[in-house]
Amino acid sequence: MRGSACALHQRGALNRPLDPYRYVLSLPVVEPAGSVWNYSGGATALIGGILGRATGKRFDVLAATLLFDPLDVSDVAWTWLPNGDPKNWCCLWMRPRDMAKIGQLVLDRGRWNGGQVVSETWINAATAPQIKTIYRGLDYGFNSGLAPHSYRASGSIRSKRRGKVANESLLCRPSASSQW
Repeated sequence: MRGSACALHQRGALNRPLDPYRYVLSLPVVEPAGSVWNYSGGATALIGGILGRATGKRFDVLAATLLFDPLDVSDVAWTWLPNGDPKNWCCLWMRPRDMAKIGQLVLDRGRWNGGQVVSETWINAATAPQIKTIYRGLDYGFNSGLAPHSYRASGSIRSKRRGKVANESLLCRPSASSQW
């Protein structure tokens, strides 16, 4: 685990460098990977950078092509970094009905309108406990909190979606700070 990327994000340090990926990689390793949970926007930023370099497409283009277009989600607003990349770890704005589509996609194990948009194997791994957090009763999957019989994904306090797996219900609740 590299530094406290959450604290760095709150201070805005991750938002300023022209190469935010190199910045995250320059942080000291404070714990071996997978040994201690610590939310890290920097780790999520690296995922977007790696995908961009591997495919030659910015993360927002990949998200549109692989996820948003198949779900008919078109009205999204990204927040941008000084290097021209989108902030993939936070600050993505979309309508609650479109957040609900993503939640429903997860509840349906990656299927949408009869097609497999996201691998069921990946959905199963992403929504399975990967590490325990410091919060009682909350484990963490792939960028989502997992409470008993539910998972939660939230972004920069602007919007939240929660899916309850036990009875296949979905709650999508924009936060009070949402401007949409």
